[in-house]
Amino acid sequence: MAESIGKVQGRSTIIIAILLSIIGILIALGPWTIFPVCDSGASTMICHYTAEAEIIIGSLVVLAAVPLVFLKRAESIIVIGLMEAALGVWTILVPTALLGLCKPSFMECQTIGGPALTLWGIITILLSIYLIMKGWRRKG
Repeated sequence: MAESIGKVQGRSTIIIAILLSIIGILIALGPWTIFPVCDSGASTMICHYTAEAEIIIGSLVVLAAVPLVFLKRAESIIVIGLMEAALGVWTILVPTALLGLCKPSFMECQTIGGPALTLWGIITILLSIYLIMKGWRRKG
């Protein structure tokens, strides 16, 4: 049994943790800085609430990535990979299906914000799949 508990910790796991942390920060702060949501001034647009939800999701991506630096058990890496994959899916679902973005296709949130969040969500999922596969190979 003890042999099935593999040590997964390595340079690639730490690199993945750093990348996920950076992506989490981009998910959380990007809608307010790099790929901003609409600034209507008079009223709050729906994309504003999407950006607020992404703060929580991005923060969770970072918080889930930090233990990757310290954890060595394959099972732990797999669980964190699953959590990160779910957060990547949520990153995509919030602007596309759950809360949404402004309706006009020319709005900044539609042309820049939504696609950027989708991209970061996909990258989070891909990195998570790598973690899961790495842990799974090591485990058995």
